[in-house]
Amino acid sequence: MIGKGSRGLGEGTGINFISAFASWEIDVWGRVRAGRAAAEEQFASEEADYISARQSIAALVARSWFLAVEGLLQERTAREMLESSERLLELTKSKREVGAAGDQDVVLARAETGSLRDSLLKLEQANAQSRRALEVLVGRYPSGEIEVAEMLARITAPVPAGLPSELLERRPDIFAAERRVSSAFFRCNRRRRRGFPSSA
Repeated sequence: MIGKGSRGLGEGTGINFISAFASWEIDVWGRVRAGRAAAEEQFASEEADYISARQSIAALVARSWFLAVEGLLQERTAREMLESSERLLELTKSKREVGAAGDQDVVLARAETGSLRDSLLKLEQANAQSRRALEVLVGRYPSGEIEVAEMLARITAPVPAGLPSELLERRPDIFAAERRVSSAFFRCNRRRRRGFPSSA
């Protein structure tokens, strides 16, 4: 039912009057119901898109956190390898002095040490970048000084069977896509029923 009203002053009478006009339509063919259902489905899809966006941000933060922890572990391993290579280089130099190794052995050990030093530098830069990315996601200044865990959490129990499919069914982006298809279906029904006669 559609209503419309107005208020004004009568000509030369000094009497205020109120006039109301109303029109109504009986939803015999379901056109109005289809439009309302389409709007409800569209609203549900927008709400699911909002939830999906929040989950995507949370997943991105978690991924950045794990990458930062992984980078810290790789950096630690690379530093230990560099320290071992430096000790090996010093040992090779000592062996050359007593005639147990040649110049080629020293050159190879020095090259291996330099390669490991370069790898450690690259890991340090990548780790700092991942920390800054994590700080941006959590709303902090990207200074690369955020503290992360020194070890990744261990999985204490196996993943139960059927869990991946259940998670797929609960994904809000898939739910939003379903609601958009349903909304399009109701909109098509509404357009098809515009041609039917209506009561007024």
